[in-house]
Amino acid sequence: MSIYDRMMNIDRRIIYTLLAFIVFFTVLKPLGLPVKITPETQAFYDSIESLPEGAVIWLDTAYGPGTIGELNPMVIGVLHQAFRNKLKVIVTSMWEQGPQIAQDLIEQVAAQYDVEYGVDYVHLGYRPGGAAVVLQRLQESIEEAMAGVDHLGNSLADLLLMKEVPRLTKEYVDYIVVFETGSPGAGTYLTYVTEKQGIPLSVGIIAMSVPDAKPFLDSGQYTAIIPGARGAAEYELLLGIPGKAVASQDAISAAALFAYC
Repeated sequence: MSIYDRMMNIDRRIIYTLLAFIVFFTVLKPLGLPVKITPETQAFYDSIESLPEGAVIWLDTAYGPGTIGELNPMVIGVLHQAFRNKLKVIVTSMWEQGPQIAQDLIEQVAAQYDVEYGVDYVHLGYRPGGAAVVLQRLQESIEEAMAGVDHLGNSLADLLLMKEVPRLTKEYVDYIVVFETGSPGAGTYLTYVTEKQGIPLSVGIIAMSVPDAKPFLDSGQYTAIIPGARGAAEYELLLGIPGKAVASQDAISAAALFAYC
């Protein structure tokens, strides 16, 4: 029997076990394999980096638990970049599951910086009633649209940042970034907010949504995008904080090399 025949007759359970070990090991101990920065991710990083100190970023976590592997590292990255550049951040979500996901990430990142809740950042959370309706009301009065309280139950009237940013308009908000997996998502903001207000809109998306987002990027309606898990890894490297996204790319590369061999 030839070596090829012997290899073809290996119990596939052995192959799956080896593959699982390779993936598990590279996630725990990233290999640091090179990741080329694509123009899309570079543009996203540069667009936030160009914002002046004190600029206000409106961040929406429009996704659920099923896509946290791809999108959470992007949200963490934006929070790091914002806090280290002394930008203000207002977090909200068009998805009911989004606020709890966001709260965990906000607490994780804010603890690493000298930032104060209500002054440097606020988490508005989710407001029922339909994303389109809520977004239109936010442009009239954030306090009224959110029934006067944030995600934690604090009165918006007592939060300094919300006194400085009473409405979701170009006068008060400098940049919008939406992390999404579908609808409602960036398209909802495009229709009801950014086309009307002229606020730059960038998007973090899962890999399968990249083809749908490209026309909006090419037309200039999206300022920039982070394209999937690969883009998240590139963003971590640009920020100098390699984390789970970079580790996941190592695991994918190692698994592909094993399959090829």
